[in-house]
Amino acid sequence: MEQDELLNAAVSSFLEFGIKRTSMGEIAKRAGISPATLYRRFSNKTELVQAVGLRELARVLDGLEEHVDRDAAGGEQIVQFTTAVLVAIRNHALFQRLLKTDPEVLLPLVTVDAEAYLPMALAYVTGVIEELQRQGLVPNFPAAPVAEMVVRLVASFALMPKSLVPLDDAAGTAAMIRAAVVTIERGLTR
Repeated sequence: MEQDELLNAAVSSFLEFGIKRTSMGEIAKRAGISPATLYRRFSNKTELVQAVGLRELARVLDGLEEHVDRDAAGGEQIVQFTTAVLVAIRNHALFQRLLKTDPEVLLPLVTVDAEAYLPMALAYVTGVIEELQRQGLVPNFPAAPVAEMVVRLVASFALMPKSLVPLDDAAGTAAMIRAAVVTIERGLTR
């Protein structure tokens, strides 16, 4: 059985029951394998949850390029990219399910225990900014700190759905992000 099929079974279970109420036995049943086979692949549920999280993050990141206008100025591309990430996370069924029903599980995974996810997100966003710099579309500033600010900004707004910023409105979200990105860029290029 492919790992992707196991992760799909886990996602299906998590969507239906949440992480806490999903057993490894339930996931194995949905995958059509024995629990022993599942435990050979993932030694515990925490490891399986982490694998699901990494795959889902990769899927969110993979779909972002189509939301960025390559003819826009570099700073605007960063705004579009950041807005697309936030919209994708806010529309992600599993993330939203867990935010509502299992926040005590989700919050540590994307905050204090985020060491599995943060490097992937930082590397991706840093790469986007460095590519814009190579193209001469944004000033040459240290990309990693800006990438970290973008990742933390997105995480904060994704985890706290109630906001003065109209997060359900892409234009309002973009305006808020634009103000933050411009402020960060100005601070780094002085």
